[in-house]
Amino acid sequence: MTRLERLFSLVLELQSRPLTTASRLAGIFQVSDRTIYRDIGVLIELGLPIRGEAGLGYQLKKGYFLPPLAFTPEEAFSTLLGLKWLQTRTQGSFTRWAVLAASKVEAGLSSSLRRDLAKWEALVDLVDPVRQIHWDDPTLRLCQKAVTEKKTLTIHYQGEKDSDPLVRTIEPRKLFLGEGVWYLEAYCRLRTQERVFRLDRIEALEWHGQNFTPQLSSPGKAQEIIVELLFSPEVRRRVKEILHWSFQEWKPVTGQEEDLIGIFKVSRTNEIIPWILSFGPGVKPLSPPALKDSIRSLLEEWTRLLT
Repeated sequence: MTRLERLFSLVLELQSRPLTTASRLAGIFQVSDRTIYRDIGVLIELGLPIRGEAGLGYQLKKGYFLPPLAFTPEEAFSTLLGLKWLQTRTQGSFTRWAVLAASKVEAGLSSSLRRDLAKWEALVDLVDPVRQIHWDDPTLRLCQKAVTEKKTLTIHYQGEKDSDPLVRTIEPRKLFLGEGVWYLEAYCRLRTQERVFRLDRIEALEWHGQNFTPQLSSPGKAQEIIVELLFSPEVRRRVKEILHWSFQEWKPVTGQEEDLIGIFKVSRTNEIIPWILSFGPGVKPLSPPALKDSIRSLLEEWTRLLT
């Protein structure tokens, strides 16, 4: 439970009883009495009418209640649209939670606002994607647990150029989602540097429950590669429609207003090469030189296969 969650729960607990002690609250939330004193102090500073009775405990002013959430029509629509997106993009427990959350939001709205939202929803639809997010996937759930608890994992990882999976012990840092694929950023003890792993390439996963202290940044840390690509006017619109997840910013071309340079940031150049090739001659790699060499070698290999 986060501190914010505990503060909110404290208010609900004070509402439910006319008088309660710090020791009792500490037992409920499994913290020290001193922590409860600090939390109560924060709530009082926020303006909540809490009174302390020496030897008796704390009391919330009679009749006080948390005000209900008041949404503007735009806020309500944005919230429900986001929850609807989760329902269409996910499978498993998150889908159920999104449905329940949407029901709770709608229940707190006025009847007139609900009618307005029904009209808006009839005009907006979310097309089901080809790849859905499986929140209950065992690999994803275990990686989430390892990131949260700072525990090491041993993975059998099938790299793009590896003939067989390599066994690596990693220190998970962060999970992120890009183009429907989950990635895990972690410190790899085998390579002694930070790496990014696709979860769908993890063949097997072992939980050790061993704590780790995050490695400090060092010269051995995997560096980010800045990629610069020049796009012709013919492909510019399509590029913006299916923009790569590593995109950073656009940079105008001096003297060529119709052309555009895109700046991207990746950990390895092969993360972006398939996307680049999808635009054919409409894109020109500018940097780094290693990216040009990789694309040239790949095209030469294709040429040999076609002749």
